[in-house]
Amino acid sequence: MDGGEREIADRFWQAAHGIASWDAAINALATPLHGRSGQIAVADPLIGITAGFMSNVSPQLLEQVIAGGGFDASVNPRIRAVAAAPFGRCYADEDVIDPSIKARLPIFNGMFRETGVYDALMLRFPLSGEQSFGAFVVLRPERNGAASSSEKRLMERMMPAISAAMESAHRLGKDDTSLIVNTLAGTGDVAIALGWGRKIVSLSPSAESMLRSGLHFSSRRGMLVLPDRESDRRFGHAFGALAGRHVDRQTIWIRPVEHANAAPLRATIVTVPFSSSGPLFPAIALLYVTAGQHADGLLEAVSDALLLTPAEASVILSIAGGMNLANIASIRDVSYQTVRAQLKSIMMKTGTRTQSEIVTLMSSLIR
Repeated sequence: MDGGEREIADRFWQAAHGIASWDAAINALATPLHGRSGQIAVADPLIGITAGFMSNVSPQLLEQVIAGGGFDASVNPRIRAVAAAPFGRCYADEDVIDPSIKARLPIFNGMFRETGVYDALMLRFPLSGEQSFGAFVVLRPERNGAASSSEKRLMERMMPAISAAMESAHRLGKDDTSLIVNTLAGTGDVAIALGWGRKIVSLSPSAESMLRSGLHFSSRRGMLVLPDRESDRRFGHAFGALAGRHVDRQTIWIRPVEHANAAPLRATIVTVPFSSSGPLFPAIALLYVTAGQHADGLLEAVSDALLLTPAEASVILSIAGGMNLANIASIRDVSYQTVRAQLKSIMMKTGTRTQSEIVTLMSSLIR
């Protein structure tokens, strides 16, 4: 390792310990490799990239990459290729992706070409005690041509320094994320920490119990999904806005699985604190439902606050969750006329005149 390589290794050590930024460390290696951008990542072979840092990327471009499937293993063949590669070996696109396939894929001819990252150099390394693996990727413009063997060897020589820095920063990030979840769990809250691709990183005991019940939450290949399709769609939009750092908090109503006699949940999703140096948090967002605002506890609280019967409380929560009267009647196995009568009673007791006013009332009541 010569003086320049030692300086690059020092940058990664400094980034892991909060002395320098990850952006500076990544660019220290990406620049001599003619990269438009560089990336350190934690990746799951089935889900894709779940945590990490990209250099030279604006929030808008990051959102474009995520929306275009750049972090999704089912869309981006680079993730699948690096997942199958031996540890410590550097590969270029042309080494692991058939050029004819690459030429046909929309993600390459669209987003990757337009953003100047049509080619890439990739290096994989292990993370202790993880199914996931670490990766360092240099994203290169097409005009730079194929990477040379000397460029690949430089990446391979830097692997021990990158791996050690990533291991330390990832471990610290996991510890901090678990602390956040455990703190919320101590107050009785339902809490789920999520990485890129909605990967479940950590969850409270009450969240684990709800996940097993399948009423409001379920998982698929380690990813959080909502059994109700409309709730899942809303959650996807909210999560995307948080991932792109456009907002730091979103509130959604989560309906129960179809035909379940359960109230919807009012869930809050917030971004996990982001730092440009030091710990690499495996979670980018935290979903939580405040204690007393889920299941029977929420029904009782609403019933007491508005002087409603339990049946009326269930109806008003369902309306606040976005359900129409026909769906409410079907789920509760009662007639449409019964639900309409309950709605009229609710409006009389609460002084509301429309369903939109009911939603506004509930939003102010349950915070």
